[in-house]
Amino acid sequence: MLFRSYGMLLNSSPLLSHRLFLAVSVLVSLGVAVGCGDSTSPVAPTPGPKILCPAPPQPTVASQPQGASVAFGAPSASGGIAPLSVSCTPVSGSTFPVGSTKVTCTASDAKQRTDACSFNVTVQPPTVIPTIQLTRFAAFGDSITWGEDGDPINLCGSNNNSTAPSGSLFISPGQLWQQVPQPYPSALQTSLRTRYLNQSSQIVVDDQGQPGEAPSDPSTLARFQSVVGGLSSLGLPYQAVLLAEGTNDIFYGDPTKIPGAIAGLTSMLSYARSRGVRAYLATVPPMVPGGARACGNHLVVPLNDQIRLLAAQSSVTLVDIYAGLGTSYQQYIGPDGLHLNQAGYVMVANLYFNVLTTTLESTSLVAPTTSLAAPTPASPRSSARPLP
Repeated sequence: MLFRSYGMLLNSSPLLSHRLFLAVSVLVSLGVAVGCGDSTSPVAPTPGPKILCPAPPQPTVASQPQGASVAFGAPSASGGIAPLSVSCTPVSGSTFPVGSTKVTCTASDAKQRTDACSFNVTVQPPTVIPTIQLTRFAAFGDSITWGEDGDPINLCGSNNNSTAPSGSLFISPGQLWQQVPQPYPSALQTSLRTRYLNQSSQIVVDDQGQPGEAPSDPSTLARFQSVVGGLSSLGLPYQAVLLAEGTNDIFYGDPTKIPGAIAGLTSMLSYARSRGVRAYLATVPPMVPGGARACGNHLVVPLNDQIRLLAAQSSVTLVDIYAGLGTSYQQYIGPDGLHLNQAGYVMVANLYFNVLTTTLESTSLVAPTTSLAAPTPASPRSSARPLP
């Protein structure tokens, strides 16, 4: 429409058309000049904040069951529009649990723009040092405590007894009984000293076994009182007694001997209690029917039933050797069907060890200042004894 009017004006008056042409040219020139003269560039936006996390701290050993307090460096932030705020979660100095925990650090600026980074804090489990409340034990019993190996009687021949190995017992000329290399008290002592290294020099399990002894015999109580009321091999009073007696009472298969055995055991437990010595009462091992010295095998179960009842009535800890040897107990019994072999004595030591650690062990987070080597187990001792 504008150009049609412009054309009509040009045709009606040459002078007017010339002036209009000049005016339009000026306007166009001005418009172009204004457009070309606007050379202003847009301002680039300020970059958001950037954060750099500190180096992860070295792994820390927990100082308490809950974990450990761990401090770490502060993160650094740059860019963004001031003011910048920086924070980490969890904060430095927090208590971190055992394991690996992720720490996230965030930076934000005045425009609420953020940047984040993360690292891990590692807390290792505490060093738990087990300790045992009692360390001086008397292993009191008969030939099974002493460690007889169950081999049949060996005929050495005349004038040949001097060739018997260490730990042998002569019951009559030409007859030899042998002690295993490591009776259960020795094996138990080694296990306890190995577990409780920071107490190893304080731990003793003295073998107070007397072959042929029966709890129904009054002399057994007298010996018990002498041992339990005396001093350990460390020269200090005993703190606990491991009582395993009764096999000799049923040795000949006489059931009337069981009440006397239980009465004798009851008296021994009463004396231990009066001395403040903790007692552990054991059942007797099984016998292999048909064994040369297993005449009382049919009385093992009723005797052990009474021993278990006595332990419950006397509130003493039971060590169930009979049950612990399991249904395949024959593998632990020597050739005579009565005494244990070396594997059997080690098994008995393990049974005692499990009960003692369960009832007497406590833990400490403080590592020992010195490491003590486990001592060499004591050599078997030798002494004359009656049958069996």
